[in-house]
Amino acid sequence: MVDLIKASMQQSLAQTSLDARAPAKRKTIDAPAAQQASGSSDVSILSSKMRAKDMAETPPLDIEAVGRIKEAISKGTYPIDLDQISNKLFENYLEMRK
Repeated sequence: MVDLIKASMQQSLAQTSLDARAPAKRKTIDAPAAQQASGSSDVSILSSKMRAKDMAETPPLDIEAVGRIKEAISKGTYPIDLDQISNKLFENYLEMRK
């Protein structure tokens, strides 16, 4: 009986060893279907790379506009709507409390 179990285990181990050496069977997908399935993700990746490139080439701020605002503030001619500022501050406060 012990010999039968030992022989069965050796056969099992040999088969497992053969299975491990065999090349894995892979499911193949024809190229047009694969391109169609990943086409939208390729476009979004490309557009995000283009946006990143554009952002790297230009400063994130409009320096001229900042200069005009600074000048208007220093002259005292920059329009400040205190009601709008207080409303936004209060809205943001309420949003933080949620």
